[in-house]
Amino acid sequence: MSTKLLEGERALVTGCAGGIGRGIAKALKEEGATVLGSDITAPPTEDGIDFLPKYDDLPFLAGLRQLGHPNATNPIYRGRVRTPPGRPYPFSLGGAVGALEQAIREHPNDDRSYAALGELYLFEVGWISRSLEMFERAARLAPDRLDYQWRLYDLYLNNSQADKALATLKRLAERLPRDQQVQDWYRFYREAYAFKPGEFSPAVTATTTR
Repeated sequence: MSTKLLEGERALVTGCAGGIGRGIAKALKEEGATVLGSDITAPPTEDGIDFLPKYDDLPFLAGLRQLGHPNATNPIYRGRVRTPPGRPYPFSLGGAVGALEQAIREHPNDDRSYAALGELYLFEVGWISRSLEMFERAARLAPDRLDYQWRLYDLYLNNSQADKALATLKRLAERLPRDQQVQDWYRFYREAYAFKPGEFSPAVTATTTR
């Protein structure tokens, strides 16, 4: 009989290509869990972590497909939300931020400037909380933009805000009733996070009751 705490469990770890996310994924794997990892950057290739790419326009997907990676043809978000165009390097990060902040001051009701700044913070800096703030503002100005909702859903998950992620996924499920994958996601997360204040659901705390 295995003595590993998480034997038979599955774990999804975001930001698993490096840093804290990578360390968490490795620790879960060592405790017996099957680890599924996602990241906006290059994937891990060892330690038995099953990488799930997020977007279908990531530059390294073609290489993964050539290597026969099992998940390379099925990114999580597919074409629902895309990565921003690549910037020529070197470029001035401070200058790019300053230009977008100036555009926001001049046109405070233009959702596109907030979204562009949010993408800059996310993909060039990795500043999730600041990116989240920008996309929340963009979504308030343009509530019908589903790509903003997808970005918010992803950011809420990465920022450990399960309640807001679930609320955003509910909105997406209501807007996309024929998208079976979205409906399945919402059904799963609704059950997994169905807990009262101060109480975790059985699905979340199954390993703690052994």
